[in-house]
Amino acid sequence: MVMTVLPVGVSAEVPSSHVFFTENADEAVFQDWFDNWYKTDENHMDSDDTWCRSKHTFRSGGFAAYCAKSGYNSNYYNATNNQPYNFNLLNMSSEVPQSEYVQRYDTNMDAVMRKYVSGLSVYANITLTFWFYSDTGISNATQPGTGTFVGYDFLNVVYYTGSNSSLSKHVAWTISQEQALAQTWMQQSVEIPNNASWIGFEFVSGTEPPTNGDAYNAFAEYGVRTISSSSLGTREGVFLDDISCVGTVPVGSLPLTTSVEDLDDYQTASSFPVSFVDNDPWVAMDYVKLYYRVNGSGDWVLYTTTGRPDGKFDSSPIMFNSPGDGRYEFFTQGTDVENVTEEKRNAADASTIVDTASPVTSIAIYGDEGESGYIGAAAFNLTSADSTSGIEKTSYRIDGGGWMTYVSNVGISTNGTHVVEYRAEDKAGNVEDVKNVTLTIYQGSPGIVFPEPGKNYPDGDVTIHFTVVDSAALSKLEYSLDGGAFVEIPLNSTSVSFNGLGNGAHSLTVKATDTTGQTIEDVVHFSVGASGNDGLGGIIGDPVILGGIIAAAIAGLGGAVWLLRRRKR
Repeated sequence: MVMTVLPVGVSAEVPSSHVFFTENADEAVFQDWFDNWYKTDENHMDSDDTWCRSKHTFRSGGFAAYCAKSGYNSNYYNATNNQPYNFNLLNMSSEVPQSEYVQRYDTNMDAVMRKYVSGLSVYANITLTFWFYSDTGISNATQPGTGTFVGYDFLNVVYYTGSNSSLSKHVAWTISQEQALAQTWMQQSVEIPNNASWIGFEFVSGTEPPTNGDAYNAFAEYGVRTISSSSLGTREGVFLDDISCVGTVPVGSLPLTTSVEDLDDYQTASSFPVSFVDNDPWVAMDYVKLYYRVNGSGDWVLYTTTGRPDGKFDSSPIMFNSPGDGRYEFFTQGTDVENVTEEKRNAADASTIVDTASPVTSIAIYGDEGESGYIGAAAFNLTSADSTSGIEKTSYRIDGGGWMTYVSNVGISTNGTHVVEYRAEDKAGNVEDVKNVTLTIYQGSPGIVFPEPGKNYPDGDVTIHFTVVDSAALSKLEYSLDGGAFVEIPLNSTSVSFNGLGNGAHSLTVKATDTTGQTIEDVVHFSVGASGNDGLGGIIGDPVILGGIIAAAIAGLGGAVWLLRRRKR
């Protein structure tokens, strides 16, 4: 920021124009973009659907704001009979570019994204300019608040007047039907009154899908369908890029505004500096007060110290001593030398996560355990938790080897006693002390490990987990339910799920064939409901037609890693 220092009492002319903000959603750190906008879902009828940024479609840079990035879509079911995510309807892998994702907005949406803007009254003309891409359709959508019929799913430009305790929302512009269905990037300029305190965008959809929504079976090959054969899906929605707000035609002296500068995403110490800046006002700043809140809730708290019991700070940075771990938001309120104080906005300028605690990892070992150890093969699962910043990665090593990043269950089938060491690192950079556990394998051989043999499930919705232990790459993976025909599943599957199994005893056989031609096969027995069996009849022979869906759960990022000494069979 370029600042001009003026002696106290000396005035200067207001510039002929001023850029209040620009936004292209391309901040290097996601949280920096996220904190720039206050995002809400004003209608929770179907799910909590809100704006966020996306790589799917953009005009410049690598991102654009998308009206429904967050939330589940109530108009579709996926292969497991769950509602899929708006931003990734087909649950494509993170390795697939977002440009290839299918993104769909939800019905019953009223998603608002707005930004606090100070000092608009200095200029007579305030112009909001932006680019938008819209793909919606004809629907029964109406304007929120007034109920005015619009007839298609639409974008509003909105602004707010008044203080944070009594804000009033106004619509400055509504997209036309032609623009809403255009499916191309278009530029728009909208005049905003200079008494506005917040400026933003609102996406609204009807209670019913648009008439040009997806057909029931449009994504059948991905296991995704609309909620019934007679219902439609939706469309992509609205993307925003290259947004700017500019004031022209000065009408008075620029008042003091202050703000907290960007903070690092994470702090591993409880005490850290919080820097602030002002806008080089025509009347100089005297002091600021710093307000904070923790974890996005509760009242904003005035920060004070023993040396500053009144909370007035006249120099930057302010050394902030956090009372505990959590996500901290900050804003400042400045007062100039003529004792004029800027409006207390109760909206965050910047935020950071304070995390001074290391993560915690636990291990669970599965296998056929005998008196001297595990027979044939065993597998272990690592579970890491960090309640503040979250887990960055979990690592392990076996018998003093190189550290590996943990992805999914790890199998061991080499004879002998083994030492497994493990640890986790959180997103703030705290590293857990190394833990270890010892296990012994005898009669080591390739195998399939089931972590919960003999389990009873209360109803017919069942998921069976397993681990294939084979040092060679797999060429085929199959399962058979209750002695029925084998069904092939993806090679990196670690579970199979069933819906609608009848009460009684059941068995699942998993068979894996590796690239050397070796076949591993094992069976696990389980039961459903109370004792007794209502009989599966012909369903046993064709488990795919069970009352629900049978789906393979795929382990992320390439599947499991195995340590194995193979034995010929």
